[in-house]
Amino acid sequence: MFAATVDAYETEGAAVFDVGLARSTSVLIFAVLMMAAMWALAIAVLIGAWFLVSRRKGLTWPALGWMATSHPSEPARESPHRI
Repeated sequence: MFAATVDAYETEGAAVFDVGLARSTSVLIFAVLMMAAMWALAIAVLIGAWFLVSRRKGLTWPALGWMATSHPSEPARESPHRI
């Protein structure tokens, strides 16, 4: 997930370590593909809603259900205050 680089050198009698962390290429590629997929889903929902409204069919329950399942939601977070 990370690419680490370590450079060691000596300056004025002290050892210096220069450590760098960066995201690996595979993580960046995956993130870009996921962003493209989410944009594609959003555009598909907009086109679907436009077709429903322009044909005067209205937003029926199945159409609303399809749009709701197309939208990714955040995972539920646990409350920090547990009883």
